[in-house]
Amino acid sequence: MAEGKQSPRLPRLLAISTVAPNSFYILGFALFMFLFVDELEYGVPFALTVLFVIPIVTTILTVALLLFTVLAWRHRYWSLFERPHYSLVALTCTALVIWSYHWNLLGFYY
Repeated sequence: MAEGKQSPRLPRLLAISTVAPNSFYILGFALFMFLFVDELEYGVPFALTVLFVIPIVTTILTVALLLFTVLAWRHRYWSLFERPHYSLVALTCTALVIWSYHWNLLGFYY
């Protein structure tokens, strides 16, 4: 572990701050596509536009999350169970960014 035997709190807070909005984005997008997809015939609703702001913000947070993942392994923060868990969280957030970019949901391309 880092000197002082204290694990940093900022990476954990960053992970929560990235995962929570991403979860809201996934659930909100799925809910919209199942319940309100007919509204897309008349244009993109404002609620969906607001929802598309989330992946833009969390993309920036994901870059920081990846940086903290490297630091966690380099400085041996946490235990051998917690580091792979944090890495999996970072990879999952990265996969969501790639998925959103692939489907042109990262930004306002409509």
